Parts: sequence; structure tokens; C-alpha cells
Amino acid sequence: MLIQRRANFPIECISWSDFQNCPTCTGKQPGISLRHWRFAWSLRCKVCGSELVPLHGNREGLAQLPSRLRHRAQEGAVRLRTVYRHGNVHSGRRMDLTLQVAAVLAPELRHGALFSLNQIDRFKALAVINLGMTRPLLATALTMKSDRVGETKLRIAFPHKGKLVDRLARLAESLPSQRSREVGAPKNQSRTNSTGMTHSPRQEYLQAARRAIDQLGENAERSDLLNCAVKFFESASQSNVDIS
Repeated sequence: MLIQRRANFPIECISWSDFQNCPTCTGKQPGISLRHWRFAWSLRCKVCGSELVPLHGNREGLAQLPSRLRHRAQEGAVRLRTVYRHGNVHSGRRMDLTLQVAAVLAPELRHGALFSLNQIDRFKALAVINLGMTRPLLATALTMKSDRVGETKLRIAFPHKGKLVDRLARLAESLPSQRSREVGAPKNQSRTNSTGMTHSPRQEYLQAARRAIDQLGENAERSDLLNCAVKFFESASQSNVDIS
């Protein structure tokens, strides 16, 4: 199967061999292999619309994919396809750097994840591309917040990006922690540190939290509220930064 590739594009977007197929089409015509099945961004068959599945591995895992991961992966796939077809090398480098950062912080997302037979890892890689093109600083800072050695890993892997890592570290430090509020604590009780001094949440945190509650409702999942609030916080306090 001859497929033309962009020689100068930073990311390998077309597999050299089949790694997924359409169960519906192969059931009707065994041995069939369609070109678009080899694209990194292909998640559904263009012929029948069925979801593509890995050739090997656990196909049952497809039904267990979190809806949020699936949605972000679909958005990432659209972005990757658009950038590749337009030959946008600048955006391609940005995506490549995003995947490099993700590989440092999450080993399962190392080289080849876009064609992984582990569907969850592949969807994570596509979701990372989406976050890298929309909220790159936030996505990395959230990971650094939960990974104590994440900053060290990034400094070792990207010694020439010291200023960017510094900014990520500051952003990660400023983000509210999911453990900062205990379930069932009195609403008017302020937090106290080891010296007995009380800390009031910064005003921008409160505003972001209110906006998240207004958008998702008071009965939404706590993790959804936190992620939504952080999104509002970043959009209000962080300017766009070119990480390429």
C-alpha cells in the first residue's frame, strides 16, 4: 500500500503497517485493508462509521474508555489531521514538543503511542495533543502538581527550556490542590497551617470556583468542578505562551 508522507513533518502520522481495522468491514470482506486505517488520527471507519479497533490486544477496553478521554482524543485527532494536511510545520513542532513532555512525565506515552495497540495509551496521546494546542501550560502544570519529581524530569530532559520550566513550576505551585479541601468541612472554616496562621483563598480562585459551579451545577463531580475552575483560572490569569 503506497501512501504519500510529508517528509518534513515533525510527527510520524502514518503507520508503516496495519495497527487497527474496522470489525464491520473486515467481517464482510476478510483481509481488506483500507488506507485511512493507518492514519494516527483515524478513530472511525470512513466506509461504515464503525469505531476502529486495534488488530491485537484487549478490544473490550474500548467500551471502558472514560467519556472525557474519548472526547479529548477526538478533538486531538481532528487537530492533528488538520495540521498535517495543511503542512503546518510550526504547529507540528508544537505537537511534537507536547508529546516529548508527555513522554517524560508519563512513560506509557513514549515514541509510538499514536499507533499503540493499547487503545487507552493511544487515546491519551491524542488527548495530550489537544491539550498541548489549547492549554499547554495548564496540562503540564497539573501533572507536575501531582508528580513531585516532574520538575526535575523536565529540567533533565529539556535543559535548554529552563525559563519555561520555571514558569511551569510557578504555575503548578499556584494551582489549588484537590486535597486542599476536606469533604464535609464547615464552609466558613478557614485553613490553618502548621504555625497556626489562617490562609484565605485568593480572590481569583474563588471567582473561578463560582464560575465552575455556575456552569456545571452544585451537584457536579468534585474533580469536574476543580478542572473547570482551573480552566477558568488559567484563562483569566495566564497569557498565551508559544512553547515551540
